Amino acid sequence: MATLLSVLDLSVSHLTSAARAVLDAAGADALHRMQEGRALPAGVSLSAPAAARNSPAHVLVVTPMVYGWFCYCPDETNALEEAGVPEELIRIFQHARRNGANYVLFDADAAEDPALPCFNDQQPVDPSQ
Repeated sequence: MATLLSVLDLSVSHLTSAARAVLDAAGADALHRMQEGRALPAGVSLSAPAAARNSPAHVLVVTPMVYGWFCYCPDETNALEEAGVPEELIRIFQHARRNGANYVLFDADAAEDPALPCFNDQQPVDPSQ
């Protein structure tokens, strides 16, 4: 039987501009690899030595969407930290995994999650306001 995977549909307001830039770069890297016929970075995996995981693009699996990003939720927190993935992205991936999601769809029209901080110009925003 096929495996059913879950997706956390989440507002882009949970991302700082730095996190958005990381997702843009990782998404651009993924598109470039696909154009070259490579699914993943050559020789790079989350179990690879830290020197091979020198950027978020090497540890994140991101597909750019029209109004956001579709991301795999890695559960290797140390590898994400070593690669310089922003803390709020790691927090979101951990939140998604705790709630049974394998992926996050960051979307401009998605709802905000009250369990996560929202950002506006790098300042946390109270989602209840």
